[in-house]
Amino acid sequence: MAYFGFYGSRRCGKGHVKDTLEHTTIFYIASGRDVTPGELLKQVNVVDVAVTALKHLEIDIKEKWQLDGEVSGFK
Repeated sequence: MAYFGFYGSRRCGKGHVKDTLEHTTIFYIASGRDVTPGELLKQVNVVDVAVTALKHLEIDIKEKWQLDGEVSGFK
């Protein structure tokens, strides 16, 4: 199980969120046999959610998708 929480951030400009820690940091909880136990040592950002969810669902991530995030918290 993986749960990703998004904090409702203020929008700026044409609806894009600012590229600041305040706008890109999320809380992150993961549980299950494939989860690395303990506290994450690196920050998890919004861009990490898609690739982490795909990994959790055992979907191979293709290079051609050009996803920016990194898998966080899974073995």
